[in-house]
Amino acid sequence: MHPEVEHLRKLSIAEKLRVVEELWDDIGRSDEPFPLPQWHRDEADRRAAELDADPSMALSRAELWKRVDSRDGLAAPLSSSAGRRHFGCDRLV
Repeated sequence: MHPEVEHLRKLSIAEKLRVVEELWDDIGRSDEPFPLPQWHRDEADRRAAELDADPSMALSRAELWKRVDSRDGLAAPLSSSAGRRHFGCDRLV
């Protein structure tokens, strides 16, 4: 296993999420082409439509980190909305 990956495994969940966020933002700034399967595009369209229909289901980045950092680093439970995922650079669903 790569030494950097071993180091990442030792991070707390909050620290891992911050690394993922930084990587995600870096990928978003990249001009490198990345082929997506059609089902990924379909799912992104479905989620975008779901968010458009009910914008209240999204969390701001600040609210997400507030929940992650609360309770001694344990994430506060998200609402019963199924499967929130990163969607866009400053809103999460």
